[in-house]
Formats: sequence, C-alpha cells, structure tokens
Amino acid sequence: VPGISADDWLLVLQSDNELLPAGEHFAKWCGHDLPFEFRPEEGSICHHDPQPNVIAKMLMLAAPLKAVVRGGDGEIYTSGTEFYWPNHPDFEMRGRSLPDSKLAAYLPVAVGLLAMLTLDWLFDTLLVTLAAGATAVVITALLMIIPSLWQRSA
Repeated sequence: VPGISADDWLLVLQSDNELLPAGEHFAKWCGHDLPFEFRPEEGSICHHDPQPNVIAKMLMLAAPLKAVVRGGDGEIYTSGTEFYWPNHPDFEMRGRSLPDSKLAAYLPVAVGLLAMLTLDWLFDTLLVTLAAGATAVVITALLMIIPSLWQRSA
C-alpha cells in the first residue's frame, strides 16, 4: 500500500464532524476513549482496541485514502468483523469473525475460570472429606485398641 500524505489525512478529518485531530498522526472520535492512529508510511489507519463499530468507522475513513485498517496487532480488517494477518501465513484468519461484543470475546475465558474454580472447590471438598474419613478411622481404631490395652494392664 503506498504512503498517504498528512494533508490527505487532514482533509478526511476535516470532512467528518465527529473527529478531532489529536496530534500529528492521531484523531479522536467523539465519545470514544482511544484515538485512531494514522500511519502514513504504511498507508494505514490503526486502532488498538478495535470493536466492530470502530472498525466500520475506520473503514469509512480509509476508503477515500485507499488506506488499510489495522488492529493493534497488525491484523488487517476488511469489514467490521473480518480480518487477516498478512505477515503470518501460517496463522491465516481470513473468514473468521470477531465476537460482536467484548462479553462474547471474554466468554470462553470466563467459562474456563468458572470450571477451574469449580474443580478446585471439588478437589478441596474431596480432600476435606478424605481427611475427615481418615480421622474417623484413626479415632475408631484408637477407641477399640485403648480399652483392650487398658483391660490387659488391669
């Protein structure tokens, strides 16, 4: 992708009343925390926490510049949810979708954590049960042995 001039970037920013310049290569989208980063040497617009609505906005900005839209890890977006890594052919992601929300993105992690905590609780319960059972066996054995030892000594 050929480079994009800073003047072209500024023209795109000025044409969108939701964007505010936030430095030479950055633009702030009203109502959003993280800025868009313009990378003229790559011919790309980048965002470090791309959500589908943010990517859609970036694609609108990129179209007149003939720029690509990148995420913070270098992935290139072709739509609000479709992306690929051009420098990692062994990790091809074409056709895969991002979750529609952060909740969906973190759901597998949450389920895994819940499963881990449940297994941990079950293991702890098993250990307590085994310890209680072993203690009961020892006490029962002592209660059976001590009287018989006492009777022998008497």
